[in-house]
Amino acid sequence: MKKLSTLLLGAAFTAGFAQTTITQNTDTTTILTPHAVTCGTQGVHTSYNMFSRAFDLASFGITEDFTVTSVGFGMENITGDLPFALILGTANGAYPAGTVTELAYEPVNFTAADALTIKEVVLSEPVVVPAGSKLVMAFEGDGEADGISWYPASNDAGETAPSYITAPACSINTPATMASIGFGDVHVIMTITSEATAGTIELNSAALSVYPNPATDVINVALKNADVQSIEITNMAGQNVFAGKASNSVNVSFLPAGVYAVKVKDTTGKTHISKIVKK
Repeated sequence: MKKLSTLLLGAAFTAGFAQTTITQNTDTTTILTPHAVTCGTQGVHTSYNMFSRAFDLASFGITEDFTVTSVGFGMENITGDLPFALILGTANGAYPAGTVTELAYEPVNFTAADALTIKEVVLSEPVVVPAGSKLVMAFEGDGEADGISWYPASNDAGETAPSYITAPACSINTPATMASIGFGDVHVIMTITSEATAGTIELNSAALSVYPNPATDVINVALKNADVQSIEITNMAGQNVFAGKASNSVNVSFLPAGVYAVKVKDTTGKTHISKIVKK
């Protein structure tokens, strides 16, 4: 385990029936040890540390309100019983430069038996995140008073956006990326699960073909073993730029150059999402 000592200063998208889980980790199950980093006194305790991530819902093709029912995070190691707090909020502006509006604050207890595990934390009440938001998830704990050391669950398998650490005892008073403090291979594991708003959603669905990609004027849409019921196209800001009924082609010549999410709902109620580049 790596330690920041106070003397010197632990797009992925999946879906199942009625649930949607988002994460920025390419691997949400493997926990490396020794690997993670916290701020405290080596071998004595971990001081107050907060780990956070900011999820741009539009980048996951989510353009409706997102109802969070549970989250996942875990421990590489923890030496005793310690209360933590889970925080959910929305970023007003770029994270972490802007401000965060808190939506939920949930107490979570970890024990030594939770080492090398990812815990699913079911919220006491679902949290509705407004469409188009940047959703911030954070968890914090302070083992100084109880003499507890802890390290968050992490790996180096890859991530689509950074995780952040806040640790005032090590002069990290605002969220800093792990890379900026010299630990770029530490990718803290976090997942967020929501009730699906309309059936099952599949991002990068193998059943959906959208071509050509990149596109210039017309895109063709094809589904395996199902018929197209409707098509929507949204930009990366989450704005709907096209909506139409059953069709196998869409004229996109009017769209500015950029990246777009194509959402195709089939006649069984399943929504398939694929990203395209408009030249």
